[in-house]
Amino acid sequence: MKRLFLLELGLAWAVAACGGADQSTLLADGGSGSGNDGGNGADVTVPPKDSGPAQDVNAPSDVSVVDVVTVDVPVGPPSSKIRCGTTLTCDAQTQICCHHTFSAQQYQCVTSLNDCAASGDVPISCSSNDNCISQGTPSYVCCANVGGTGSGNCANSAIATDVSCQADCTQQNQVPVGCDTNLQNCADPQLQCITSQCTLPGYDICI
Repeated sequence: MKRLFLLELGLAWAVAACGGADQSTLLADGGSGSGNDGGNGADVTVPPKDSGPAQDVNAPSDVSVVDVVTVDVPVGPPSSKIRCGTTLTCDAQTQICCHHTFSAQQYQCVTSLNDCAASGDVPISCSSNDNCISQGTPSYVCCANVGGTGSGNCANSAIATDVSCQADCTQQNQVPVGCDTNLQNCADPQLQCITSQCTLPGYDICI
């Protein structure tokens, strides 16, 4: 009987010992809160994902927009010079060459026909077709109107009364002015380009 009691007491102690060990293990695995898996209240910081350098998506532009106004500047005809005697030249767009037949100053640049209206005066507003281009009439030709006769050695020659740019120079009392004696470039191949001695002294004309 005593031996049976001791055996049961030994079994009870063994069971108690095993039960205590199991309880301790369970507390160590999950109940202490001291492990890495448990709820110890610590915030886990996750480093942000590297997205490259920051950019101002809606940054205002630093470029100033300026309205540029383009003005169309009219381009006029090219300038040219009127041959006036043997030494002078006059601006074809603003001046006229005046030949004073009965004056000591035979050639003069003037700005108005009124300054070339004395007896024997011959207004010359062109000396070549280039002057007609300068005056805004590129299809015109330089032409002298002739009338009357000269005196002395020119008594039998018609003399020019005026020279200007005209639509054509085909009438009997007209003479083309400004040809080239070397090229013989008269518009009418039946005419000859000469340097005038009486009709318009010193100028190249087609006769």
